[in-house]
Amino acid sequence: MNNLIVYPSQYLDTLCETISKFTEDIRNELDNMKEIMLQHKGIGLAANQIGINKRMFIMLQQSDKSIVEFINPEITEQSPNFIMDKEGCLSFPNIALDIRRSEHVIIKAYNRKEEEFQVMLYGIEARCALHEVEHLDGKTFLQHVSRQQRRYVLRQLNKKR
Repeated sequence: MNNLIVYPSQYLDTLCETISKFTEDIRNELDNMKEIMLQHKGIGLAANQIGINKRMFIMLQQSDKSIVEFINPEITEQSPNFIMDKEGCLSFPNIALDIRRSEHVIIKAYNRKEEEFQVMLYGIEARCALHEVEHLDGKTFLQHVSRQQRRYVLRQLNKKR
């Protein structure tokens, strides 16, 4: 079982690779991601947050608490309306930042059975999906705050290590 990766780590800066073969390893990695996300009481987790360089993430659906798997996710539409709200990240423990995100998104992805699906997400689920897709692109939520705020957060994290 992999462990959760926390800042600083090169994995958090890595652009994840598209998945071309849906193998048993992929399914096992998704199951592992679920365990880790639930253990850390998260609502989303990207593969690179546990050291896997693949374009996939999981998210806890708020309505029924089921876990949705997104393989090779692609944001096809974002709302032009934004919401500012607190956002955290398992890879940046005990940090919550005000982040501006689209209020809804449409995402196209595949499930573990290689079936394509499309979903429109609102509110916290849209926020979570955007956050996780950014991880897969090698970006973090720190890129949404001012340089001054980023330096402050990084100093706080470095003090805790």
